[in-house]
Amino acid sequence: MSKTIKVCVDARLKSGHFGGVEQFIIGLAHGLTQLSPSGVDVKYLVAEGEDAWLIPHINSPEQFIYASQSMQGIVTRWQSCFKWKSPIVRYLKNKSSLLPVSIPRSDGTIEQHEIDVIHFAKQGGFLTDIPTIYQPHDLQHLHLSEFFTPRQRKMREILYRAFCKEAQKIIVASQWVKEDLTQQYDLPQEKVEIIRYAPPLSTYRDMTASDLESVTQAYDLPETFIFYPAQTWAHKNHLRLLEAIHRLRIERGVTVSFVSTGRKNEHFENIWKKVEALKLEEQVHFLDFVSPTALYALYKLATLVVIPTLFEAGSFPIWEAFLAGTPVACSNVTSLPDQVGDAAVIFDPYDVSSIAEAIHLLWSKNDVRERFVKAGTKRVAELSWVKTAEQFCLLYEQVSKDGTSR
Repeated sequence: MSKTIKVCVDARLKSGHFGGVEQFIIGLAHGLTQLSPSGVDVKYLVAEGEDAWLIPHINSPEQFIYASQSMQGIVTRWQSCFKWKSPIVRYLKNKSSLLPVSIPRSDGTIEQHEIDVIHFAKQGGFLTDIPTIYQPHDLQHLHLSEFFTPRQRKMREILYRAFCKEAQKIIVASQWVKEDLTQQYDLPQEKVEIIRYAPPLSTYRDMTASDLESVTQAYDLPETFIFYPAQTWAHKNHLRLLEAIHRLRIERGVTVSFVSTGRKNEHFENIWKKVEALKLEEQVHFLDFVSPTALYALYKLATLVVIPTLFEAGSFPIWEAFLAGTPVACSNVTSLPDQVGDAAVIFDPYDVSSIAEAIHLLWSKNDVRERFVKAGTKRVAELSWVKTAEQFCLLYEQVSKDGTSR
């Protein structure tokens, strides 16, 4: 009988703050629980008090490994010395790009559990002699550097390059990201694997009419609306989307209601100033972070989903909209054209007129919406978290075998 491979997935994160990374880990955990015994024993490294988000998606709390205080989620040595909201940390983040970046090293917790493979499912990690799989997700800091401080760019470059070098396998979600990663970091093609992810909301039950009515009432939703689920990062491009909505009202006399979910971060103040400047207060609804049930209902209730992002390694909201049977209009950047194929209306996210035209097409033409819904449903049908989990299990076995001889 072959040896059981012990895998640890690094899930040290605070729920609601890591967007697609959190959703990926939930989906992977869900897929792994659906598999029959595969010779892979999976554990999850979590921070103390930050495990509730993952509990519903695993077989048992015994799968958790709790990080020591020194490994709660540190990225650099100086960050671990202070509370994140303290004045000195704010100063260091904003003013000092010259401080040395220290790559964290395992404190022995994982080694004590006799783990064979560590899966770094988020961009952070730590150095260890145990074979690793790494997911950098994307290199946005090299393409949209204006959205990062010098310190952040330096940190990402040092850490990403180090973890890519150390990893036996690097996982990405699209061919576009693979080409970008291999070119930017001069990596061998065979070291980078593409694995397609499924919609995170496929791990939850479908919505009933009662669910939809409850969410409509709870959030006082308009009868028709466009929907954009995204944290308020600058690259998510809320500002141009608001300008497009304003243009539709001024130039076409079309009043489009807009609903957005996702954590409101420091950029939200700029977004709301734009809302006020364009006098869109009655049309725009920012709901902040919502439950998965409410999120699924919002996809179902929306007239269309719009994704005006300036950069994306792969969009979970696109898959989720397809799953919910809602048409999509999205940016023509990075991996998105390949992801949607002929199943969405594509626009230039830097051109407000292009965004407005795409929205108007789907908003005003029922037959066009039906055509794209049919195409989206067909495109997402081939995806499942069980398939994703099976591919990762094969990689775990390969990396465990190859890593013993390095």
